Amino acid sequence: MYVIWALALLGAILLFIRLRQNQFVDNTRSMLELKNDVDVLNLRLNTKSQKMEILLNTEKHILNNLSHEIKSPLSVVRTTINLLSKFLPKYYKDTEMILKEKERVLTMVTLANSGIERLVAYSNNLFDLSKFAQGQMIFDIELNNFQLMLKEIIAECNKVNVAEKHIISLNYVPQAETMFEFDHTRIKKVMLNLISNAIQYSESGLILITVKPYRSGVEVSIEDEGVGIPENELEAIFVPFEESSRTKSKACGRGLVLTLAREIILAHHGEIWAENRPNNRGSKFTFRLPLRQPEGGFNKAVYSKSEVFGKIYKDRIAKLLQGFGYECNSINSLKDLENHIRVNKRILIVDDDQNVLDAISLDIYAEQYTPEPVNNAFEAVRLIKENPLQYSLVLLDMMMPEKSGEQVVQEIYTVL
Repeated sequence: MYVIWALALLGAILLFIRLRQNQFVDNTRSMLELKNDVDVLNLRLNTKSQKMEILLNTEKHILNNLSHEIKSPLSVVRTTINLLSKFLPKYYKDTEMILKEKERVLTMVTLANSGIERLVAYSNNLFDLSKFAQGQMIFDIELNNFQLMLKEIIAECNKVNVAEKHIISLNYVPQAETMFEFDHTRIKKVMLNLISNAIQYSESGLILITVKPYRSGVEVSIEDEGVGIPENELEAIFVPFEESSRTKSKACGRGLVLTLAREIILAHHGEIWAENRPNNRGSKFTFRLPLRQPEGGFNKAVYSKSEVFGKIYKDRIAKLLQGFGYECNSINSLKDLENHIRVNKRILIVDDDQNVLDAISLDIYAEQYTPEPVNNAFEAVRLIKENPLQYSLVLLDMMMPEKSGEQVVQEIYTVL
């Protein structure tokens, strides 16, 4: 009897073990199948990630090339129009043309120049956006007077009648710092763009700029009495090429100014946002900036010998640089650079586009400087290495086919 019970128990145990083995095999098979599925998903994700990376790199490359290709022909047209505006009055004076015809031609030149300036501004924004996308934007962080900069901006707006139907008012809270570290050129551009935005989207009224302290920095707001911003678009307006519903009524096109404003503020380790004023009485843009920038927090130009890189505004050459999107390798100070250019008036121009070379050469010659155009990077390097002191300034295209402008700068840096 006990033997039968023992055999039955043993059989049950063996059956239980067999069932467990089968269950383990099934679980193992399921786990292997699941692992295979996970491996397939990982492979697909990696493939998609690689494709996304390729697409992003392609987008950056296209954006950079597009901005460059737009800039070159615009530079030629812009320079030609500027030269016409200089020489036409002399021509009419010399030939004693009737005043009415003179005014009509000059009006056409002015209209053409206005259109070109809009295209140049857009291409400059596109160019800056491409530099941000590639991490190549250069900042010049110095201790600056923020309050003084704002007063100068308001004075400029009033001088050129930017806001004929608006009143621009500044409320600088006494407790807010006036001196702190920021890139004067970039932050000024942000302020001008936000003020222009306020003017564009309000028929008239007050544009109030308020600066107040915020933790270890300042908070700046620009308020208008315009149409406001739809709540669902408060974030989208900072996206590049995103069209707001406000655009349809104002016909301003798909701008990049707010995108660039955000990139500049974020690069300063700040923040920026948009909101509507109470009771839909206009919009309000606010950004915050720290008083001190972290050490090494900005992308400095390796080929800049001083902190005034690309910041020349008192000389006519500076306007040429800004108009053509070139950057200048400075000497020791603004005054030194101005004196150096006046003494040694030879300027080397390097660009693979012959039309650009001709246009810049004409403009530089009109300002009583001596242009020396070169259409390839190798010749430019040879000339500079032969005699580094023969040129006071080098205008260099950064996107030449045989060798980039950055490579040229790195080659000549050792002899400068």
